Amino acid sequence: MNNADVQNPDASIEAIERRVWDRVLGVNLTGALLGIKAAAPSLRRTAAASS
Repeated sequence: MNNADVQNPDASIEAIERRVWDRVLGVNLTGALLGIKAAAPSLRRTAAASS
């Protein structure tokens, strides 16, 4: 499982600061990308071994 989440539910869209938005994207998107990249070699080996 590759899952992470950061939210700021108390802020309206107008009130969200750029630093908060960058943190949300960093955790929610960049974190998922880095997890997939780390797992990809193992997943490819497993897929190749089962075909």
